[in-house]
Amino acid sequence: MRRAPATVAPGWSNAWRERGPAIRAFLETALVSTEFGDKWRSLMQENITVAAEFIERQRPVGHLPAGPPTSRRLASALFWMVEHELTNSSACAAVQRRSNW
Repeated sequence: MRRAPATVAPGWSNAWRERGPAIRAFLETALVSTEFGDKWRSLMQENITVAAEFIERQRPVGHLPAGPPTSRRLASALFWMVEHELTNSSACAAVQRRSNW
């Protein structure tokens, strides 16, 4: 189980590299469109719930440290950090592509 982040992270990175501009557009649209924003936040909450449940299962068997924070807060923070970092990476890559034209 300790290898899970090493297995998942490259998948996230590859998905973001391939679809980063589209996902960044989703994030930006969620900020200006109430309907889209509601759907996006609902999807994120579903993912956070799944991650929190995973954390809850891993803590008692010693694969993850006990809280605080709660599993839900930890999952939420992790999703925010990943979203933030990948959004910044995608924006930087877009600027770099433009400068290479």
